[in-house]
Amino acid sequence: MGDGGVPDQLDADTRYCSVIVLRCVKEVQEFGGKEGGVRSKVPGAGATKAVSAVAFGDTKHLIGGCVLAVAEVSLVEVVAGYPAGRVDERPIWPGRGGKTTGPPTGGEYDSMAAEKTGQGRASPAKRPAGPSQAGRGSASGGQRSRPRHTSSQHDDEATSSPAELLAKITACRDLSSLDQVIADHGRRFDYRQVSAAMNKVAKLHRRQEVDMAQEMMQDLSVLALRELGNMDARSLSSVLWAVAKVRGPVNPALVQGILVRTKEELASFNAHDISNLVWAMATLRAPSNDLIHEIVTAAERRLPQFEAQALSNTLWALATMEVPLDSSFLEVWIKCAVLKLSGFNAQALSNSLWAAAKLGIEDESFTASCLREADLKLPEFNAQNLSNTLWAAAKLGIEDEAFIAIWLSETKLKLPEFTAQNLSNTLWAAANLGIQDEAFIATLLSEAKLKLPDSTAQGLSNTLWAVAKLGIENEAFIATLLSEAKPRLPGFNAQDLSNALWAVAKLGIKDEAFISAWLSVAKLKLPEFTAQALSNSLWAADKLGIEDEAFIATWLSVVKLKLPEFNAQNLCNAVWAAANLGIEDEAFIAAWLSEAKLKLPLFNPLELRQVTTAIASSDCWNIDTGFRNMIKARLG
Repeated sequence: MGDGGVPDQLDADTRYCSVIVLRCVKEVQEFGGKEGGVRSKVPGAGATKAVSAVAFGDTKHLIGGCVLAVAEVSLVEVVAGYPAGRVDERPIWPGRGGKTTGPPTGGEYDSMAAEKTGQGRASPAKRPAGPSQAGRGSASGGQRSRPRHTSSQHDDEATSSPAELLAKITACRDLSSLDQVIADHGRRFDYRQVSAAMNKVAKLHRRQEVDMAQEMMQDLSVLALRELGNMDARSLSSVLWAVAKVRGPVNPALVQGILVRTKEELASFNAHDISNLVWAMATLRAPSNDLIHEIVTAAERRLPQFEAQALSNTLWALATMEVPLDSSFLEVWIKCAVLKLSGFNAQALSNSLWAAAKLGIEDESFTASCLREADLKLPEFNAQNLSNTLWAAAKLGIEDEAFIAIWLSETKLKLPEFTAQNLSNTLWAAANLGIQDEAFIATLLSEAKLKLPDSTAQGLSNTLWAVAKLGIENEAFIATLLSEAKPRLPGFNAQDLSNALWAVAKLGIKDEAFISAWLSVAKLKLPEFTAQALSNSLWAADKLGIEDEAFIATWLSVVKLKLPEFNAQNLCNAVWAAANLGIEDEAFIAAWLSEAKLKLPLFNPLELRQVTTAIASSDCWNIDTGFRNMIKARLG
């Protein structure tokens, strides 16, 4: 035996995981004797499962046990924060790793349990204020005032069967009544009631009740951790969906534990379970590279069973997580979607087009079918749907004039409802599609100006780029846009910075304060610039007459490393700007000539003529007779 009782024959990775698990077990045992600690020194299902796997050298089940063990330790840490006497002293309820018949008999921290004295539930004032207790008040105002668990309710609790508990949860019509059911009966919930209650919170909560829903979800997450080992496919997907739907603070141990259990139960997931699962993973930004590919394989086999909403949600989720999809999956998905398009609502159509654009799906038959269906349902599209649909059309290069005319008519009515992001995306799409409806653009700019303070860095950059692309000469709007963008430049990424300077140069605006702020930020981020961004930035610097030596020196050092990534247009723009700025760096010139010779067949006639003009303007560039002859031969 090796470290900590781990068998020597296990490989290094497995040994490492084994040591972690055994340490988890030790932590659980040590917490058991402390005030406010766990109910028992007996390790939970995950630790038990992992230790068994270690003993037999079973790598397959080791990782799952590890995560469940960590989840159990996380539960211990939560319990340890509460005063003594609030925790039942019975053993932790084992999961599937240690099958037990009959209903759970305790073993979890129970925030809904009655006080040992029989005087009812402790008031919030008697309980230490943790994250889930902050700011509690009246339930009617979206805050949570916890219901009391009385002795009369205790009698009813003892006689309620699992089916009756589910019925009580199902019968709830608001969060307050559901909270009362959880207070009365939560200590006896098994995985089915926990799943049902979390689902009910997700479906019942209204915008003004977000805080209350999030607090309830935190309490239920503790119970879900306890029941994780017992959950079936439906419960696993349902719990993760509910957590994502409420969009509150997330218990990472619960999320990771569900993903591990999903891997074990994936064969049992039906179409609805898979759709809910991937939607939740995308919403929570909790992708698991190994698991997601298994999910995609399982989904492909079941796609014909997916309903319209499930098809749309699944493609949206996979696109959001940027999961690479092979042609076989996409072919099956498109075939199933086209058959069920009449069942797609406005949200599903918009999301499907957005996902198709994000994934680069260029199936003309599918997009044409989507647009025909969207024509019929455009009055049902909300601001987000309208914005995403035009963005997708621009991304896919769809130039359906009839559809765009109908889209413009509907969007003009709803522009006041557009968020800053919707407006930015719409402007970007309009610029790419070449929409020149002056009345629409003027209204769009008017709305965008009001909401510029709410824009993201990318939104500001895209708006500036779109204004330049459309050739808009609205000085008041542009001045406001630059004023909003300047202090936010440190938050711009490389692409945003490149687009912003390109736009300013295209518009011919020599705002010295903006340019100075841009240079300060760009110098630090030039190594992150793509070939296109580097080429455009030097082109813009030339147009604006920027002669900042430190910027150009940094630009040259970065470009020398990235010239192999430059395409013909990038090379053309770079030599044009470099010659105009008087850049005479011999190493850069030699590297540029070497790369240009390799890619000369890719230059179009206009680019070849621009290169000829550029190198003729400088003695340093006009040095390679062979290269000039190659250009002449190409031009004929």
